[in-house]
Amino acid sequence: MIIRLIVKVSGVALLERSLEQVKPGYEDYTARTSAFVPPAAALG
Repeated sequence: MIIRLIVKVSGVALLERSLEQVKPGYEDYTARTSAFVPPAAALG
């Protein structure tokens, strides 16, 4: 619930939508990458 609130209120969804129109490949990147929780491999 908290993450959903952060995503909707912070404007992440709006920013991602605009970036998908401007940056080629960004939609693929967001499909495989979490906006807030880094993958386990990045934690070391």
